[in-house]
Amino acid sequence: MTSFRPLPAPSSVPLDPEALTVAMAIAPGAYARNRLFALYENPAVRQARARSSLLRGLARQLAGSQGPLEGLAIDRSSRGVHVRYRVATVRMDRRSELSELEAACALHLAERGGAPGFAPSAEDRARLNVALRRLASFGDAAVAAMDGG
Repeated sequence: MTSFRPLPAPSSVPLDPEALTVAMAIAPGAYARNRLFALYENPAVRQARARSSLLRGLARQLAGSQGPLEGLAIDRSSRGVHVRYRVATVRMDRRSELSELEAACALHLAERGGAPGFAPSAEDRARLNVALRRLASFGDAAVAAMDGG
């Protein structure tokens, strides 16, 4: 009987942490630690996983999982996107600084989660598709998740 060995991380493929963040947020199981253990030895991958978790949590809150939002402000500037809101039911104020790509991902996830009024623009969708296609060397599971919802 042979033992299971996780797949090694592709060393010849340049890593795009921001695109990986989006892929991990949209399709969390596509880059599972159990299958790609060596990949997670890279600090950039661990940070991408943490950012993807932040994006999924932000999207859940935008969808109202913890109650209605108060004082929602989404400010786009040359330095990125700043999201601020308050959830009174849990006495929480949240401020998040996101890149344009991360903001597009959060809007996509919020819309997918049923949040009214958070549909990403056509430019946001194009930004997401370009980022996910940069990861094509890892397979197209994340792109399929994006296309299939």
